[in-house]
Amino acid sequence: MKKMLFLSSILLVLVGLSYGASATPAATSNSITYTQGNHVYRIAAQPNATPENISAALDALSAGSDDALLNSSPNGQWLVLETDRFGCSGWPCLAVVKADLSSGAAVSIGGNAVHPEGSISAISNDGNLVIYATQDGPHATDLYASVRSGGVWQPATLLTGASTYQWHAMPALSADASKVIFDCDNSQDDVGEALCEVNTDGTGFHVVLTPAQGPGPRRNPLHSPDYAPDGSIVFEGDWDGETVWRLPAGSTTPAKVGGYNNDNSPCVLPDGSIASLWMERPGGDSLHELKIMRSDGSSYFMALTGIDIDDVGLGCGGENAATLYLPIIIARQPANTARLSWDANSAYASYTLWRATAPYFTPAPPVLATVLPPATHFDDIGATGNATQNYFYLVEGHLHTGGLLPSQHLGEFDFALQPGE
Repeated sequence: MKKMLFLSSILLVLVGLSYGASATPAATSNSITYTQGNHVYRIAAQPNATPENISAALDALSAGSDDALLNSSPNGQWLVLETDRFGCSGWPCLAVVKADLSSGAAVSIGGNAVHPEGSISAISNDGNLVIYATQDGPHATDLYASVRSGGVWQPATLLTGASTYQWHAMPALSADASKVIFDCDNSQDDVGEALCEVNTDGTGFHVVLTPAQGPGPRRNPLHSPDYAPDGSIVFEGDWDGETVWRLPAGSTTPAKVGGYNNDNSPCVLPDGSIASLWMERPGGDSLHELKIMRSDGSSYFMALTGIDIDDVGLGCGGENAATLYLPIIIARQPANTARLSWDANSAYASYTLWRATAPYFTPAPPVLATVLPPATHFDDIGATGNATQNYFYLVEGHLHTGGLLPSQHLGEFDFALQPGE
């Protein structure tokens, strides 16, 4: 007697070892802070987000008109800025604010407000450690750390006393608040010369990277370093034009990320994505516009366009380590059809669909399909029902503002079943 064969299909999302039918991620809680003029803002790290005017919100806590250099703790729970609020009218001072904007106060040490000198400051995840630059030390500018204990800011610790450089700025804290990476320079300009690092107790000062250690003939400054989740350091380098670079943990050899020219002042989000100020967006006007790219630079989307953000430092924070993807659902339809569908979203101008016979593929021509709104799905007719041929998919959502957001890899898998097996 001939055995009957039954065909079964599995529709799945390829995410490491996790499988399911939907590629819809949780909404990101990650955000970027920035300065424009005498106002500071925060924006969610996702397409089509609306900037939040932090300066306007702070009016409910304390009156003021001069805010700048807003930064976020790595987990996004605290903000630090330079402001004329909280009793600092006439001479802006350092202030710490809860991220929910429920409270804020000036940093006062021994009854004296702290007045930072021309640099963004940094704050720890618990809001009890601040790093700032002043002219109170042995160099032209030095970095100091102050700890809040029992609600009182303690006398500051000099961090850069062992440095041979004169100017120190742009500090970024590690997530565990044990160390800080920053610009170090021997000239007073807008960018650093080398990248330096020190423990937050003032020990272990060392130079991490100098322009002479780069790959190109140009020996221009390094600037705006930040720690990535994998322990590497992301920064702006200018060996062959201003671009974003990465120094892997334990290495002295930097690698370019993405290769976007005129890409400035990066910071790193909890999922490893990199926010920066890009001046060469196709169709742009050479403004400092906010770009967010994958950790490897393979794709990007524009978070904010048409606005010239002050190039004085960005802040990245949040607690969502999950990579942001275009939400896609795969489902089986009649006639052996695999349907790929997505929610209507006015941020997207078009969708490109790719198909391959191997999982985790890199898109390559030919394109399976290009779909324009208002359509919200594509049917791959005849794609299922063949145990000898399985297909995998990737969808790219192209944004009106520039760049794209890819989906996770999805797949359909058919296999034959025999009774009794």
